[in-house]
Amino acid sequence: MTIGERNLSYAASHDNSTSGSTSADQSNSISGSISVEVIDVMANGNLMIRGEKWLTLNTGDEYIRLSGTIRPDDISPENTIASTRISNARIQYSGTGDRQDTQDQGWLARFFNVVL
Repeated sequence: MTIGERNLSYAASHDNSTSGSTSADQSNSISGSISVEVIDVMANGNLMIRGEKWLTLNTGDEYIRLSGTIRPDDISPENTIASTRISNARIQYSGTGDRQDTQDQGWLARFFNVVL
């Protein structure tokens, strides 16, 4: 476009590209045995179980907690059951002491991780 002797035209262009990749991997393994108790018998005969085991180590205490539902038919003659046969399994592994304290976030990190 030209008005008088002035040229008012312009040209614009834009180029945008992006690329990236990501991956995530997590693996955990725990092996051992824990005694549990039946806390309820459901109407269909299944058993609700719960148990906790504490281990005292040099640097503190560690514990494992387990709860879930099992079928009486899955209990072996040795009165054991594989963890893969526990439905609605909730397995918690944690501890107390110096080692656990170093894994906990400090107050400043917790402050900045708050979702606003």
